Amino acid sequence: MWEDNDRSKTAPERRARKTRHGTSLCDVQSDAQLARLVKPETLTQVMRSLKHQDDYWFILIDQFEELFTTTESDKRDVFIQGLVNLVNTLSKKSDHSVKLVATMRTDFL
Repeated sequence: MWEDNDRSKTAPERRARKTRHGTSLCDVQSDAQLARLVKPETLTQVMRSLKHQDDYWFILIDQFEELFTTTESDKRDVFIQGLVNLVNTLSKKSDHSVKLVATMRTDFL
């Protein structure tokens, strides 16, 4: 396994290089650039780009209330629409290999 300790790269770029055998640097950079996009379709595109057919993903969103207390409304709305798009895409395909869990403090329920 090839180690990449270059701190100028983001953590996803470094991890992708370590875990995705046979992936070129261009592929890693394009995946990282995709993940930085702030669009409703970004989460679904990232999943399609990174998830292999036989993978199982568990997506945990901790402190979900922070989305409502510290995030600008336009960015919050895009992120929530992205979650909805991801769930709808998985549902249409009857894909049960991705689980999404969000935690929230009870005083925000």
